[in-house]
Amino acid sequence: MTEIYVVRHGEAEGNLYRRIHGVYNSMLTHRGMEQLDYLVRRFKDVHIDAVYSSDLTRAKETVGAVAADHGLEVVTSERLREVCLGIWEDMCWGEADLFYRQQMRWFALNPELFSVQDGERLGDAGQRLIDFMLELEDRHPGQTVMIGSHGTVIKYMLTLIQGKTLSQHRDVAHGDNTCVALLRLDGGRFHIEYMNDASHLPDEMSRFRRQKWQTNKDGADADNLRFRRVDAFSEGKELNARLRQCHAEQFGGDFGFSELSRGEIERRSGPDGDFLMWALQYYKKMGIVELDPEPLAEDGVGLIKLYYIFPECRGNGYGVQLLGQAVSTYRRLGRHTVRIVLPEDHWSRDYFIHFGFSAKSAGGQLLMDMDIKQR
Repeated sequence: MTEIYVVRHGEAEGNLYRRIHGVYNSMLTHRGMEQLDYLVRRFKDVHIDAVYSSDLTRAKETVGAVAADHGLEVVTSERLREVCLGIWEDMCWGEADLFYRQQMRWFALNPELFSVQDGERLGDAGQRLIDFMLELEDRHPGQTVMIGSHGTVIKYMLTLIQGKTLSQHRDVAHGDNTCVALLRLDGGRFHIEYMNDASHLPDEMSRFRRQKWQTNKDGADADNLRFRRVDAFSEGKELNARLRQCHAEQFGGDFGFSELSRGEIERRSGPDGDFLMWALQYYKKMGIVELDPEPLAEDGVGLIKLYYIFPECRGNGYGVQLLGQAVSTYRRLGRHTVRIVLPEDHWSRDYFIHFGFSAKSAGGQLLMDMDIKQR
């Protein structure tokens, strides 16, 4: 009999920023790295003979922490990757929910019907994980193995080995970050000792336990945002009103504020349309994010010029999705660092540090930098 611990990766950028990261190589977040300490403690006194992982960084670093504590190497394989989601990769979930509504419904409720261009079928993904584990039984008879993989592919693997159809997938809960399943494999037959166990994580370490989507009957999540370029012709007046509001919040009034002309709005939007953008919940405007890619381009740094959730929309955790848009845009441009410049005593310093920024004083300002290199 072979024992297999199947571990989902720690909190990663897709989980935090609410973006679709299947085979997109997203990184563990600041919280995700902290979660690894709890996972390592869980397995401190558990004998493990070998560790395998998806070759995507978020999974590899997760089980790599346990492997290092046991003096083991991690063997990687593409077969342990998350479901490939084709043209959806690195798209905001909010955009997919609006423009691919039928496919999103099938993704949540009818996976046997779901498909996306250049993507993978959900049942096929679960089966490839099963096939990999069957091979491990031959390779490691009588041993204990750990596998690092991903939430959706693990869910469909667990669905299939219980003899359920894809349409019964909602009988199997989606597991938290770093959750563990223990499977025993004997002559090609699976026995589930337990699954989706993240009891090693305290509540403050779990974002998943505070999210609502996994309990919604339709699987939808209205808190997902999308981003759209500001239309200089029809939205200039509305944009300037919001910019004036932001200026007044920061400086206590209108003094020093200048409205943007139509030409300036077009210039700031950029030829690719993703430098001055509305953050929207479906069609409702929730905030603005503006990026300035030029000043520090040679240094590999991308500036966040404006990061603004409207006052009436605050308190629901929307803001971090603006950061996700900045990270996505600057990675496409080949940048390795995202920077935001703040007054030295600005209230949002701790907010950005919480999400992985470092702070450095320079001439009465704070340079807040975050490393966005993909490993």
